[in-house]
Amino acid sequence: MDAKALCVGEGSDLVVSTLRELGFLDALGVERHLFFSLMRKSFTYKLEFKDNSFDFVFSRALDRVSVPALLVFDIERVLRPGGVGSVLVDITSSTLVVL
Repeated sequence: MDAKALCVGEGSDLVVSTLRELGFLDALGVERHLFFSLMRKSFTYKLEFKDNSFDFVFSRALDRVSVPALLVFDIERVLRPGGVGSVLVDITSSTLVVL
């Protein structure tokens, strides 16, 4: 499969391994991805990838960040048009949100 996949957050290695088994040969993970700055009273969130870089993005970090909307916004930014974003919201109840 030519699709590029990204996993954002803790435990990315296991998810990347699973994605590769599912056929995403170009899959990578980012564990340390947050940069929150209180300078100028603003929060900044930025994945270090260009816009429209991935066909699939998975994260289970939404409930572990200070401003979840910024994480969702940046996941949407790096997704290609027609790409799929998947966010695991609550690990205990296994609720899945698809962007």
